[in-house]
Amino acid sequence: MKIKTFLTSVGYDDYLHYTLPWNKGKCGDMTVISSASDRATQDVCARHGVRCFLAPRMPDGWKGWSIAYNDCLRAEEDLEWVLIMDADILLPADFASMVEQATLDPAALHYTSRVYLPMDYPRIDEHIAAACDGKPFLGRGWTHLPAQTWGYFMLFNWQKANLADKFFGENLNGQGHDIEYAGRFTRTLPLPMDFAVAHIPHGTWDDWSKNWSGRKTDRLIIRPA
Repeated sequence: MKIKTFLTSVGYDDYLHYTLPWNKGKCGDMTVISSASDRATQDVCARHGVRCFLAPRMPDGWKGWSIAYNDCLRAEEDLEWVLIMDADILLPADFASMVEQATLDPAALHYTSRVYLPMDYPRIDEHIAAACDGKPFLGRGWTHLPAQTWGYFMLFNWQKANLADKFFGENLNGQGHDIEYAGRFTRTLPLPMDFAVAHIPHGTWDDWSKNWSGRKTDRLIIRPA
């Protein structure tokens, strides 16, 4: 099973500092889509040996997300399974083997649930380290949200998905693009495994939608190694 993973980052280099080294190797070839002006994202990708695609079109605000995705996907060759995910997501430790053994529907959009790490910014690095201990994310008492067909995790077969248009709508913000895209699939299915991804929070629950039009929340604490 050949997976290529794509995610965007403009101003999310602090999240990538934690998620890239953990997710790398679990989800096939990984590409971070960014802007030429975002040197910090380019640097963290280089540090972890992850490809960084500099989108030729990256308008101000988060409407650039779908435009940048389309430019990247159009430049790709030999796409099979595509995983769209966010820069603030941690995959389960055994994600690669679980997906390889699963029976997936190549015509469907597959999605999964997520848990939120504690919204405790002064100790966020400790919570992330605890999440990356190799154990399942479920059953730890963290807030568990039901599975949604949203852009934090969208897995589908590029060649066999029954879509009239495989590219994202380009006039929607950071919330609307994924909902509209998921609605194009005739079938959407939760992954046939009992697991969740982990979501590194953005401030408090009151900040839920603050970044839908570009990064506005406080940066994560990154302590010297």
